[in-house]
Amino acid sequence: MAVAKKVVTKKNKKSNKPKKRPPLKLGDSASLPLTDILLSQPVLGQNVPGQGTDTFKMPIMAIGFRPTGGGPVVPIDPTNPLPVSDASGPGNTNITIANGDDVAEGSTTDVIVAAGAAGTVSAKLRRATQGLEDLKTLALTNAPAQSATGSIQTPLCVGANVGNASNNQTLSGAVNKTTYISGFYVTGLGASSASNIKVTITGLLGGATLTFDYTIPSGTTVQGTLLSMNFNPPIPANAQNTDIVVNVPAFGAGNTSASAGAFGFRQ
Repeated sequence: MAVAKKVVTKKNKKSNKPKKRPPLKLGDSASLPLTDILLSQPVLGQNVPGQGTDTFKMPIMAIGFRPTGGGPVVPIDPTNPLPVSDASGPGNTNITIANGDDVAEGSTTDVIVAAGAAGTVSAKLRRATQGLEDLKTLALTNAPAQSATGSIQTPLCVGANVGNASNNQTLSGAVNKTTYISGFYVTGLGASSASNIKVTITGLLGGATLTFDYTIPSGTTVQGTLLSMNFNPPIPANAQNTDIVVNVPAFGAGNTSASAGAFGFRQ
């Protein structure tokens, strides 16, 4: 009687264990899943139950970068992950990596080019920044003065010298602007005989007229005194687009020099 043998089929079970990778060597390149580095391995110095500390040391020195243009792989130093420079470029030339230090990049000696001319990016940027600086200087130099309220002021200054003639000085008005007088002066030589004249300012706020006496000395070469007035705050005109006039009569017969002036602004 034949006895049937029980045939047992042995199934090959597929292992779920991750395939062990060979250790990396300097100069090798490999793609590692981020989880292989961050999740599946203990951290250096971490206390692993039953294994103590320092049980895993990642081969940091096998990670590095290759300079552009070829050359050996430059290892990353764990104490300085991105070295500032390394003399391992093509032909042992120095390569520079920015790591936060103030490292110069590109040429710093490119000569500034004229506007619209060909040149390096650095040279053109130097032209652009210089142009902006010139524009700022021009704007500040020619900018009109501003009042305390921020409105634009246009300075006014007039004056003249005559001989035995009226010497009126006018600070002119303008549409939608008010003229202000900040001061005036009168001086000059004498005349054949002494006299007194009245210097007046007209066109002022409220229709007021200011009057000042001035004495003409006797003698055509005798220097007269200086009549000088400054108004603080400046006095406005009676209305917009209205002139302010400093009226100076003639000094008299024999006079050869009589000076008068006025200054202020319009805003």
